[in-house]
Amino acid sequence: MKITKRIEANIIAKWKTGQFTKVALAKIYKVSEKTIRNIVHGVEPDNKGLVDLGVALEVVKKSEKTPIETKEINKAIEDKVSTLSIDDKLVKNNRKILIEAQKIIGKALDNEEVNITNVKNITSVVKDIEAVANPRTNDTKVEINNANVQQTAIKVEWD
Repeated sequence: MKITKRIEANIIAKWKTGQFTKVALAKIYKVSEKTIRNIVHGVEPDNKGLVDLGVALEVVKKSEKTPIETKEINKAIEDKVSTLSIDDKLVKNNRKILIEAQKIIGKALDNEEVNITNVKNITSVVKDIEAVANPRTNDTKVEINNANVQQTAIKVEWD
């Protein structure tokens, strides 16, 4: 059997579900296991988690829930998805801010013009980002040692 691009894409898609072995795919497509190995080489079955979640979702849908329970479950899911989206944006923005802070410190160290006030300001920004990004901030100790201004060490301990 000639393997077209479409068949190859189907083989990879099936493989990525994590539900098929190479032997099973070879039987389905009537090719050698070696052919399947060559096609899926380096491809991880990274959709397995999605398949498992889909199965769990279908099981939950078929469970007997009252309309009120179903409404509240759906609302909780919507809220959680919304929160995850907001958190993702926050993490991306915080990364940008921290990268800029690193650039400022790097330039200062390269030029040997370390201004302790700037380091303290950056320290404050890092602590603010940690407080916003990590709801467990009250349990978190952020320590920035700037005693030796030639090297600034940031240490985060999780309780």
